[in-house]
Amino acid sequence: EGNRRLNEYTPVPFSFRDTGEIEPQGDLTMKWLIETFKPFIDTHYRTLPDRQHTAIAGSSMGGLMSIYALLYYNQFFSRAAALSPSLWIAPNDSMQMIRRSRPLPGSILYMDYGSREMKQHRKMDQAFAQAANLLLDKNIYLNCRIVPDGEHCEASWERQIPFFMNTLMYNL
Repeated sequence: EGNRRLNEYTPVPFSFRDTGEIEPQGDLTMKWLIETFKPFIDTHYRTLPDRQHTAIAGSSMGGLMSIYALLYYNQFFSRAAALSPSLWIAPNDSMQMIRRSRPLPGSILYMDYGSREMKQHRKMDQAFAQAANLLLDKNIYLNCRIVPDGEHCEASWERQIPFFMNTLMYNL
């Protein structure tokens, strides 16, 4: 419905000519995820529900939310995969989000962008490098990739499953 998905999948405000103002509702999404969805999964399936064994993954806006979840809901998630995270929607606010975070030791992040999609957003390579450096400053264990010929689409993200799953499952 309208731009509702964009509101639900962003921790930072932004605007575009086609979408108008997008107000962040990422906290509401995370509240639902940790208070409703995760308890349901942990109750109905055989899980290891502790932080050490709980990961989150997403692509595009979901990738941005995965970084947010790892940084600000770190007591629940120790691991995250962010495929093509939409850092470009509000690069300054996204970097501030990383700067202000206080993740717990042992947090792990897989983050990638496709080489083809990098060319679609001005200075995306610089934003990617800046985000990676800020995450490393937070002592995040970071597996960072630029995917050869990778694009911003499900088919490209599907091919990254072995890479991010190896990172998320490392040392478990």
